[in-house]
Amino acid sequence: MLAFLGTGAACGVLSFYCGCKAYQEAQADRRCVRTRASVLVDGPERILVDASPDLWRQFNRERISGIDRLFLTHGHYDHMGGLGELEFFVRLARKSPLPAYMTAETATQLPTENE
Repeated sequence: MLAFLGTGAACGVLSFYCGCKAYQEAQADRRCVRTRASVLVDGPERILVDASPDLWRQFNRERISGIDRLFLTHGHYDHMGGLGELEFFVRLARKSPLPAYMTAETATQLPTENE
């Protein structure tokens, strides 16, 4: 099963500075509010594709209590901003390394402990 956890633009919908049609729709109907991109592949293992900055909200909304693997498509903030939430999950709940897959270029864009 594929679960689209977020399908919004890099800044989400609604954006605080935007007055476009998508903004107006989301203002009028809260069901049109969209968080940033993440996808869950739910099968024998739970694979998260991208960790959006909205990850905690997405996981709580969908009642997701854990994942088995992570795949990062690229190094933009809207696809990696939820890594902090995953760090807490790995340290406090999973208690073992989370296998993660990405290109070498994406790996160079990961935040470091000093950031």
